[in-house]
Amino acid sequence: MSRTIDLGGAWRCRADAEDRGARERWSASTPSEGWSVIDLPAPAQRTLGLDHKGVSWYQRQEPAPVLEPGQRLWLCCESAANDAEFWVNGTSLGRNVGDYIPFQFEVPNEAASGAASGTLNIVARVDQIHAPPPAPGVLVQNGHITKGFHDVLSLQHAGLWGRVTLRVTGPAAIRPGGVRIIADPESGRVRALVELVDAHPASLRVRIADPEGHEVATLEGEFERGATALELCGCVVSPSPWRPDSPSLYNAGVEVLCNGVCSDSRDLRFGFRNVRVGGTNNSRILLNDRPFQIRGVLHWGHEPAHISPAPSRGQVRAEFAMLRRMGFNCVCLCMVYLPEYYYDLADEMGMLIWQEHPVWKSPMGDEHIPEYRRLFAEYFRRDRNHPSIILVSGSCEHENFNKKLGAWWWDRAKEELPDRLVQVQTAFIDWADPDRVDLYDEHVYDNSGRWIDFLEDVQAKIAGLTPRPFIMGETIIANAWPDTKALAALAERSPRPWYLTKGLEECAALETRIEARWGSETLARFRRQADAFAIGIRKFQVEAFRAYENHAGWVMNHIRDVPACRCGYMDDLDRWRYTAEQTLPWLADATLLLRTPGQSLAACPGAATIAIRLANFAGRDMLGEVELADDFGERRSASIRAEAGRISDALFTLDHPEVRVPTKRTIEARLAGAPPNSWGIWVFPKRHDYRASDGVRVFAGAPFSDDEREIEFEERSYSSGWGLKCRTWTPRLPDPAALLPGVAACDESHLDANVLVTHRLTSRITNWIALGGRAVLLASRLKGGMESAFINFYGQVPLVIEGSERAWPISPGESDWIVDLIHHDLSRRSARAIPTEARGLLGQVEPIVRLIFTHDSGVPRHFDAVFSTRVGRGMLVVSCVDHASVSGGYLLDRLVAYAGGGELPSPELSAPDAFAVESA
Repeated sequence: MSRTIDLGGAWRCRADAEDRGARERWSASTPSEGWSVIDLPAPAQRTLGLDHKGVSWYQRQEPAPVLEPGQRLWLCCESAANDAEFWVNGTSLGRNVGDYIPFQFEVPNEAASGAASGTLNIVARVDQIHAPPPAPGVLVQNGHITKGFHDVLSLQHAGLWGRVTLRVTGPAAIRPGGVRIIADPESGRVRALVELVDAHPASLRVRIADPEGHEVATLEGEFERGATALELCGCVVSPSPWRPDSPSLYNAGVEVLCNGVCSDSRDLRFGFRNVRVGGTNNSRILLNDRPFQIRGVLHWGHEPAHISPAPSRGQVRAEFAMLRRMGFNCVCLCMVYLPEYYYDLADEMGMLIWQEHPVWKSPMGDEHIPEYRRLFAEYFRRDRNHPSIILVSGSCEHENFNKKLGAWWWDRAKEELPDRLVQVQTAFIDWADPDRVDLYDEHVYDNSGRWIDFLEDVQAKIAGLTPRPFIMGETIIANAWPDTKALAALAERSPRPWYLTKGLEECAALETRIEARWGSETLARFRRQADAFAIGIRKFQVEAFRAYENHAGWVMNHIRDVPACRCGYMDDLDRWRYTAEQTLPWLADATLLLRTPGQSLAACPGAATIAIRLANFAGRDMLGEVELADDFGERRSASIRAEAGRISDALFTLDHPEVRVPTKRTIEARLAGAPPNSWGIWVFPKRHDYRASDGVRVFAGAPFSDDEREIEFEERSYSSGWGLKCRTWTPRLPDPAALLPGVAACDESHLDANVLVTHRLTSRITNWIALGGRAVLLASRLKGGMESAFINFYGQVPLVIEGSERAWPISPGESDWIVDLIHHDLSRRSARAIPTEARGLLGQVEPIVRLIFTHDSGVPRHFDAVFSTRVGRGMLVVSCVDHASVSGGYLLDRLVAYAGGGELPSPELSAPDAFAVESA
């Protein structure tokens, strides 16, 4: 019988930046000094420090196991980063290059018995293959070809971070990852493949036990002469299928026998489950033939407490349990592998895994193909047994994935992973070979204002392709504002935590400035609204995505904060940002959705028809009464029925009352079998009826030229210009006459307005303002429009300034509607802001709606969506929002009223002519 000796615990470890050990043959005689103690498994940085790069050496003495005649001794390692070589008693065992793959070396008899003391002197040299960032403009990454992405947003781990063991076997030994079990839930058929290290006369026995431990089948057979692999087939009667809500696990007791004696063995848990595409128009993922929708969270392997991607078993259990309560059913391991127990726990707890192979922007010349094939073959061995792994991608966002390698990967994946879905890479539809994907995929992060059009454009795109489900391997992100006080306490630890969010001190300084300028109430509201804004983006985009039956799943960014980006569901203190009660209503198997015209959450007084939609991926047909209630006291109900994998609507009419200020109407929908869900619809006052006596005029001169109407890169395609081309969505340049119909126009020759609403600043207009004029500029990217910049709202946190002074556009207590609507209704056709900080204008403007950008740096940068400033004796109000919506029109009226009757701002624009065009 085989046996395993765990080599975890104390080893000696030392850094070797100059690689002296190779030259001085430390493998045969290690130096006596310069060593530290490290408890394995652990990354080298645990002992050698966070700045460790390059080579590390390890040494340990272990009693030599007593071997019977014919027995073999193996040294096994689960993962080493990245180039590992082992010696025992001075004899080289072998070398493995490539992280995330288990490997083993045989210890020769002469090495095992070479020490008179009966001790094995084990020495290892591990080269991290340090990967400094490439030079600016260079896309190809440095380092090992399968280092993945872990080092980019975390820390490049090094050394023997995976489990190390000694293993004793008989003559016939199973290779690492050398068992594959495929079990079909419908037929009960079981296929068991076993691969040996080398050929030996042997037989194979596989005992199948059910979840209660009862033996239900035995498979037996003989290896053919010279063969290293054998597949046996058998059948289990009426097996219990593995499902996320009922993860039934069977056990395969695998024994390789030589002359009737067990030579090597494995115990492997597996599940009877299948996953395929099918259903209506071949557009669904079917898990055990039931329509299923992936609701995933991205995981880059960033583990602050561990450095290497190796969370503890207890941590994994707790995270899976919380994710399930929140409504997630999948974790996407983005170009990283975690220890084997992570997958075992996923199998046990019913958490699905989307596994991406660790290949990102690596060199793809033909000369690398043999090494890629070797490594991919080992990844397939890791992927092929766990029922939790339902989807495997060969790479992520690789613009130049080698076509010959892609063809090989696809064929090999279909052979090795017939019971799971595969794709050569997860990226964008136009990057992938449409003949080598089981699903269409698009990695778009975008504004809610463009999101509705993006989803329509996806439908148009895939309608012209072979029918397949549509998924999004990365999408939907929002940045949080840090808990500066709690994290400051963490920052005081010595040494300072390496994983601490960037920009913490700068964020704390900004809070101090906010409090000094606008008071503690504004600061407290800013923090509260930052949280509401982030979850509002996620909820809005998820619900819009789920409104399409052929949308088979998505993965949201990210399970926890990384240093450069506070995009996590957990922060650096391991606290969950959202409760299950906040997320389950829109992440459950069956969810209730709200449909309004254009998905707007703003409304005018009067009757409005809405739909409550049931998106049913609960695995069963649903029928019941949708109950709708609101805080205006209205209650009603309607019948609804949705088959599994389908979406149905129940129509309702809401009568919105007239209001004097923006008023939030919260409606809640309930249905048996789905969690209740609620939405806030903002009801707005009627638009102001402008009269000639108001003195408001719109500027009729300086029209936009055809060249100026050419859109910029970020607006041509989704995801800031990198994703699917925009077909439905087009940006809107400001048109004062269209936004204020019936208001009289004027030109530069006769500026007789009390308030001028203009789409440009001209030199005559700025002169007129300086002499006491008042103007509202509807900003744009063009000269004269303050040259606004395209922004992504997911990277921003809004700071909305309330005021009680005369005519201030946002009164105390009113700012919530701005926060709720700015990422969609107020930016439907224009997602832009003025980069006031970059332009040196911070001290020259009075912010009304400010956006604090922190994405990808953590350090706050200031943009302004709406601000005012003094120009000489006059006032200029600047707005970048889309005023064509209900809420935008209301805000425009408020800005016009403020420009006409508000007090002059204290900050003054020092060089207004710099933003103006010459007058005709």
